[in-house]
Amino acid sequence: MLLYAIIDWGTLIIQACLAIFMFYMIAAFYTGAPLVGTRRKIIKKLLDEANLKPGQLFYDLGSGDGRVVETAVQKYGVKGVGVEMNFFLVWYTRLKARIKNIKNIKYITGNFWKTDMTRADVIYTYLFPDTMEKLKLLFEKNGKKGLLVITRAFEIKGWEKKLIKKIPDRDEWIYYYRK
Repeated sequence: MLLYAIIDWGTLIIQACLAIFMFYMIAAFYTGAPLVGTRRKIIKKLLDEANLKPGQLFYDLGSGDGRVVETAVQKYGVKGVGVEMNFFLVWYTRLKARIKNIKNIKYITGNFWKTDMTRADVIYTYLFPDTMEKLKLLFEKNGKKGLLVITRAFEIKGWEKKLIKKIPDRDEWIYYYRK
């Protein structure tokens, strides 16, 4: 009898967690982009091309499992901030950073539209074009002079004159913009 109760509660908890996770996955389509991990090889390439300097403040909007901001902090000595709406992923990335003893990294559970990025030196995104169009306005209004914005796969319409380089990534591009 006790075993059946434990199994029932365990099943209920797993179903609740899956429902919440699916909610966040579906919501991601409406708030910026779904979770799509960036391959380690591409992370190295895009960060090498960014010419990051130790001490710079690096933001990853929609940081997912944290691999981009984590690599930036570990390999390039920047201070990192990952912004992710899915609290399961934020919990996971915080745990991962603690286990790896990574300093100078912070993960924020929340909406990047409401996140203060005014001190950011570098912002990385892998978000839908319509989201980038809206973020462009935020960067223009609140981004500091010299802000480097790196986007994967989708260019920022209207920022053609701010494009400093683009590099190929298979059938996509990585874009680098300077405000």
